[in-house]
Amino acid sequence: LLDGVGMGETVDGCRRLAERYVAEGRAAEAFVAAERWSAALASGGALEADNPLRSWTALADVYEKLGRTDRAATALEQAAVLAPEEY
Repeated sequence: LLDGVGMGETVDGCRRLAERYVAEGRAAEAFVAAERWSAALASGGALEADNPLRSWTALADVYEKLGRTDRAATALEQAAVLAPEEY
């Protein structure tokens, strides 16, 4: 779907899709979108995001809602690398 609507691997496209699937209760789809979101951020896409810190923390929130605390912790660790002084 991401590729079909022209969002490809963009951070914002993956974020919107993951959050939408979470809101609709579509956990399997949300997890796939979250994984692509994480990959996009890790491959330098964080620099393209309006607020990279917010993107990592939002990704952690999605993973938490999906019950993937291991992935949420990884996303929060990335956020801490970007801004260790932030709470």
